[in-house]
Amino acid sequence: MKKIFILVSFLYFYNGAAQSLPFYFEDTLTNPSFIDFNGGTSSIIPNPFVGGINTSDSVARIVRNGGDLWAGSKIILANNLDFSVLTKISMKVYTTAPIGTIAKLKLEGSGSSVEIDAYTSQSGAWETLEWIFAGTPNNLNELVFMFDFGKIGNGSASSTFYLDDLEQVAGPPAPVPASLPISFENDVTGSDFLNFSGAVASVILNPHKTGINTSDTVAQIVRNGGDIWAGSTLLLNDSLDFSTNWQISMKVYTDAPVGTRMKMQLNGPNSSTTLDVLTTTSGNWETLSWNFYGQPNTFNRMAFLFDFGNLGDGSNTSTFLFDDIEQVSGPIITAPQANSLPIDFESNVVSTDFINQFGSFGTVISNPQSGGTNTSATVGQIIKSGGQPWARSKLILSNNMDFSSLSSISVRVYSDAPIGTMLKLKVESTNTAAANERDVFTSVSGAWATYTWDFAGDPPIYDVITFMMDYGTIGDASPNSTFLIDDIKQVMGPPPTPKATLPIRFDDQVNTSYFSDFDGAGVRVVANSEKNGSNLSDSVALMVRNGGQIYAGSKLFLDKNIDFSSYGYISMKVFTAAPVGTILKLKLENDGGTETEVDMLTTASGSWETIRWNFSGQPSVYNSIVFMFDFGSVGDSSSSSTFLFDDIEQTNSTGGTIGLNTYSKPTTDLKLYPNPVNEFVNIISEDIIESILIYNIQGRLISTYYPNEKTQRLSLSSLSSGLYSVVIKTEGNISVRELIKQ
Repeated sequence: MKKIFILVSFLYFYNGAAQSLPFYFEDTLTNPSFIDFNGGTSSIIPNPFVGGINTSDSVARIVRNGGDLWAGSKIILANNLDFSVLTKISMKVYTTAPIGTIAKLKLEGSGSSVEIDAYTSQSGAWETLEWIFAGTPNNLNELVFMFDFGKIGNGSASSTFYLDDLEQVAGPPAPVPASLPISFENDVTGSDFLNFSGAVASVILNPHKTGINTSDTVAQIVRNGGDIWAGSTLLLNDSLDFSTNWQISMKVYTDAPVGTRMKMQLNGPNSSTTLDVLTTTSGNWETLSWNFYGQPNTFNRMAFLFDFGNLGDGSNTSTFLFDDIEQVSGPIITAPQANSLPIDFESNVVSTDFINQFGSFGTVISNPQSGGTNTSATVGQIIKSGGQPWARSKLILSNNMDFSSLSSISVRVYSDAPIGTMLKLKVESTNTAAANERDVFTSVSGAWATYTWDFAGDPPIYDVITFMMDYGTIGDASPNSTFLIDDIKQVMGPPPTPKATLPIRFDDQVNTSYFSDFDGAGVRVVANSEKNGSNLSDSVALMVRNGGQIYAGSKLFLDKNIDFSSYGYISMKVFTAAPVGTILKLKLENDGGTETEVDMLTTASGSWETIRWNFSGQPSVYNSIVFMFDFGSVGDSSSSSTFLFDDIEQTNSTGGTIGLNTYSKPTTDLKLYPNPVNEFVNIISEDIIESILIYNIQGRLISTYYPNEKTQRLSLSSLSSGLYSVVIKTEGNISVRELIKQ
């Protein structure tokens, strides 16, 4: 009898531990078991804040301390959640974290995970938060709690969250699947939309009953905050059949600017596909179409991600009306075809030959700027709308390019983008991972100009040309993000880069052609716009940094090696409006790959100063100077990213500005390991580490730390695999290390 009682008790406990909603945290036999992860620690404790809406004796507590941005705890349920009737999860929450703190609830299981964010509206008081999961499939059985998502917890009161009365309750009705065509007159209601990431859809009376749409009722999506991919989804009764009518069309009205990116995503049980189109009008109804030719007949969900790539603000330009969704016949979309150079867009390239990625849209259109140096009837057009700073459009070639005699690629370009906009051209191989890229900067605005990218010395393996216009900037489909291209061809390369002789005075010796720019910097020799103080020269060199990389700069080749045996310093005059303390990196290189570099900090802003870089003791092997001003930052072409410099010479003087190298310790005193790294990296210095900045390969600042200690252990598990730059500032030294995250 005793054995039977023990077995029954065990089964009762096991079933309790199997865990089913609701949870009130009052009974040890039915309390759930939490699984903590990545810095979250959970427990069930006596209620420390009895009062208000919660007088329970016991509550659950989750404390976030270190770990990752997504630290939290989860509960595994015995059965999958069923949202067919009770479409909402509710719980009471207490925290002293600021109002507006994210409370993310994620559902996981055998199906695709779903997550919803709620935001606290109280601090220091109990409140009820709710998460609507209407329309979520019944294949998820794990509740994942990620409070204050996006921040690293510190174990304090503001990183501590109490929860109670976790239950499934009635909410909005579950969405009713719809069938195309959809007119919104009597077939779909607001509750049939599944909103996500900051978008809210509804069905309203048509506020713009004009033009091509005089319907009484339309759908509306308003995007406000959330994420750049905010949108709404409709469930469909049946999978879409694209065997005959493979184009989806709808009427759209918005005050967003012409060229706004309208993404439609179709989802099925095991696959999805997306297409983007751009608006062609603002303040009027228009019909937009998405051509899904060749797609399988497996999609039964339709998501609308309007103004994709930008964050909504709830204004008119983040509001979209749409109506009359239907399947219609459309043109057959052929796969991109390979073409031969030269390309003039008159007969050998069509819109479908462009491969568009990350927010770049290449098409072939009638020349809207016929005149000047280009009276062609037809041109290519590339529009950047949302997406990524490296948005790109590609053309495939039928043959590999041979750069042995015609080493440059020439393209006519028209844009209203400002002078100095970066035009990146990348050549790629379809058979290997090989690629190379070159940058040029626009010299005109509002007119056609011919630009060339030189690939002298590259092997004949490339058969793809990739255009990344205004590289480093997220496009907005405005005239500044619109580029016309024409007459793509291979041409003779430029003559060899001339070589300068020290000392360098820009009045009479070196001109723009002497400089080789890279990764977002451009140097020109110009009239001295700051002819005052210590520099009355007529001409100076001007560097403007705009986008690109944190190490953008320009190289100057010399006619002979620099001899440091008597004169150990390189000196020059510099003018910039950048803040005092801006890093000016001077790097010396030779043809064999040997290099050395020294960093200096500016001590003036808005006036000329003479800066000296100490290369004393260096061997006489260097024959080029690399200028990397404001090293560690991505330029924005502003006055703080603009530098004038002049009078480059060797000197043995030790006066003037004292460089970092004068009082910094050898770099061997700083250790960073392991490298490559999987999760944790250690940084050890003999001096106090004041700050650590981590930049990705696009030059974006990813993380900032202020250790104020000699050692620091960082968790990098949240970083994607790739190359990063780590800028480490210690007492009297700034070091930059490359780090590979596996």
